[in-house]
Amino acid sequence: MLKRMTINAILWHIESNIENTPLGINDLVKYSGYSRRYLQLIFKRYTGIPIGSYIQLRRITRAATLLRITQLSILAISEQLFYDSQQTFTREFKKNTGYTPLQYRKTDHWTFHQSHKGKKDNISLHLPQICCVNSEMFYGTEIRYTEETPFFNPASDYKWNIVDTLLLNNKNVCISHKVSSEKCGKLVVNAVVWRHDNSFTPPRKIKKGLFAYFSFRGGRDDYWRYMHNIHTWSLPIYGLQRGGGYDIEKITKYGENDFLFEFHIPIRNPSAIS
Repeated sequence: MLKRMTINAILWHIESNIENTPLGINDLVKYSGYSRRYLQLIFKRYTGIPIGSYIQLRRITRAATLLRITQLSILAISEQLFYDSQQTFTREFKKNTGYTPLQYRKTDHWTFHQSHKGKKDNISLHLPQICCVNSEMFYGTEIRYTEETPFFNPASDYKWNIVDTLLLNNKNVCISHKVSSEKCGKLVVNAVVWRHDNSFTPPRKIKKGLFAYFSFRGGRDDYWRYMHNIHTWSLPIYGLQRGGGYDIEKITKYGENDFLFEFHIPIRNPSAIS
């Protein structure tokens, strides 16, 4: 149990710092306090791949996300992820995905499950349920804010202040999101908080189609990690591609810092689930 907790802490350290520093085995030795040899041993035992390979795959996955949801140049992405040159980045990206960065950016689908070759049972996976959602018109108050990429943390203080206010008199709140990118690499989030009063707001539409449903119960501080794991692990590993249109998020409050989070994500291809 202690070893598994250590590996989970290391995985999260990698995830949190992959764009902050050129991570390597020596950084993780210093972070964990273990010897280089022992750390390599337990890491491979629990994840199925060496540390160096894992870091490289996570960089490729992050690069794939940045290519699809930002307007950053390929050179800027390679520098942001600490590749020594754009040529090295292009070569490594194609080796792991089958596409050059430019080809991947222009494809009409978003998938990079080849970048996840570890053991599924040692990752915080959330199993999606595939369901069909009928088209629905909805009304609400629009919130616009920016997020750092990737869009795994739709939790601005402004949004949560509104949610907290609505939950004072309502058991649950529904929110739908659309995102667009800025050249600086940040995302503009258009979130619509559903309201019953439709007198002063334009109608929006949930498109009929297949959605991946996830649910999670926990506190507000758990929300970011939960959303992050869905987008960086669950969707890619199960071969799911996020489609266009609005998603649907439902937040139900059961007690002080005790929430049920339910999320419907529009998808394009559920055939890879196993």
